[in-house]
Amino acid sequence: MTKVDLIWSTKYALTHGVEKIENAEINADGYAYYAPKGSWGRFQLAPLDWYRTREEAINRAKQLRQRKLTALRNAIHKLEIKQLY
Repeated sequence: MTKVDLIWSTKYALTHGVEKIENAEINADGYAYYAPKGSWGRFQLAPLDWYRTREEAINRAKQLRQRKLTALRNAIHKLEIKQLY
């Protein structure tokens, strides 16, 4: 595993925003592991849930937001055209 001083998480970008994570470890498959202060365990981030720079993480969060907005628009459209009788 490779130790990294700083990564940026987008796992909960739509609810908590982009999060700064310090002292993470990256394995060969691209998964990141970290232990928050005050925690008894370690957490895992999939390769698409973390980035090395803040700019990359913000771009990913924008993509996630756009996908969610598109899905919500489609759901609203389906409800509007649905016949209720």
